[in-house]
Amino acid sequence: MHKIMLVDDHPVFRNGLKTLITSDPDFEVVAETDNTSEAFGLYESLKPDICVVDVTLKDSSGLDLVKTIRDRHSDAKILVLSMHSEDFYAERALKAGAKGYVMKEQASEDIINALRAIAKDQIYLSQRMMNRLFSKTYGQKKDLSLSPIDSLTDRELEVLQMISDGKSVKEIAFALGLSHKTVETHRSHIMHKLGIGTSNELLQFAIHWKIDHQAKNA
Repeated sequence: MHKIMLVDDHPVFRNGLKTLITSDPDFEVVAETDNTSEAFGLYESLKPDICVVDVTLKDSSGLDLVKTIRDRHSDAKILVLSMHSEDFYAERALKAGAKGYVMKEQASEDIINALRAIAKDQIYLSQRMMNRLFSKTYGQKKDLSLSPIDSLTDRELEVLQMISDGKSVKEIAFALGLSHKTVETHRSHIMHKLGIGTSNELLQFAIHWKIDHQAKNA
């Protein structure tokens, strides 16, 4: 039986996920938490076989937790499970050290299939995402230039995506469990890195970036 640890700050979803996972005789949920600081301590003490981590956590980015765990445990098996589109985060999750990425809206069997694959030390992504990464790596046409988006931290990308969804600073702060000032700081860093001068220009950029990104990966 594989030991699973859950890190998600939405208790209702976490309870449902626990019920789903424990309904399979091959998996057992041995720990659950809603924050990264407690998660790392639990991982150190329990050494779960697989850690399931949400991207959006109130005290830090879930991808930061993935990096922290992998820095100390290079053999750690981590599945990132998130409400955010795989177009934005799947590749970053793999670069952080995760073994797979599943969106919360995907069918429950996808989560179980992901856990089974990761338990065998395999990578798990949707077929569409696998095709995209394969084409990016082995396609004949390669764009070696880096986009300014690549300079954003995982948390800054998270904030930019929420801006593209039309969320206000107050709404972003509430969703991420951050202070208004911290979100404003993230916005300021994003604007500086992207060479954007005003809040309205940032909103327009975020909307067009989202539409363009989705069109390219449709």
